[in-house]
Amino acid sequence: MTKKVTKALIVDDEELIRDFLSRLLSLEGLEVKTVEDGFQAIETAKKEEFDIIFLDIRMPKMDGVEAFKKLKKITPNSKFIMITGYSMDDLLKRVEGEHIEAFITKPFDIHEIVTIIEDFARQKYPDDIVDVLVVEDEDAVSSFFKRLFKAYAITTAKTGKEALGMIEHKDFDLILADIMLADMNGVELYSKIREMRPHAEIILVTGDAKKTEGIIKGCLYQQIKNLLG
Repeated sequence: MTKKVTKALIVDDEELIRDFLSRLLSLEGLEVKTVEDGFQAIETAKKEEFDIIFLDIRMPKMDGVEAFKKLKKITPNSKFIMITGYSMDDLLKRVEGEHIEAFITKPFDIHEIVTIIEDFARQKYPDDIVDVLVVEDEDAVSSFFKRLFKAYAITTAKTGKEALGMIEHKDFDLILADIMLADMNGVELYSKIREMRPHAEIILVTGDAKKTEGIIKGCLYQQIKNLLG
C-alpha cells in the first residue's frame, strides 16, 4: 500500500529554526517546505495545500497572528501550530478562541513536537502503519528510539548481519542504523542495504562525529544525505 505523505509548511524568520524543524519533520516522514515570512507563506499556500503549518508568532513585516488569519481563509483545512519564544506572549491573546492545534515554545521540546505529529498522523491516517528498523547494539539507544517513534511499528537488530537478514524479508519504511556496529561500519551496511533495497530510507546515526570522521567521509562519498550527527 502506498503511504500517504503529510505535507508541512514552516514559517519562521530565523533560518536556524527553519532548518531544525525541517530536519525533524523530515525524519518523521513529512514533506516539508520552509518560508521566512507571512507574505511568502500566503503565496505558497495559494499554490499548494498543506496539512500542517508551523507559524512563528513574532516575525517582521507580518506577525504570526495576521498571517494565521489570512492563511486560514486560503487553507481552512490546515492544522496550525503556533511557535512562540515567550510562555505568555501578548500576541497569543489575539488568537484566543481560534482553532489552533497546538502552541510550542522555544527552546523546543523535541518529544512534544514528535507527539503532535504522531497524534495528527493517527487522526488523519488511522490505517497507516510505519515500519521502522533500528540497528543498534546499545540497549539504551534502542530504547530511546523506541520512545521517540512510539507510534510506529519498531523492530530492532543488534548487528548489521541481523539487520540484513530482516531487510531481506521485509521492506521497512525507515532504517535507523548506528554508524559503528561490532560487525560492520556504516558505509558497508549502507552499501549492502542499497543492493537489497535500492529505494530504502536510511539514516545513519553517530554519537561521536570526530571518532567516526573517516566513516562519515565515506558515507558522504556514497551520497548518504541523511546522516545525523
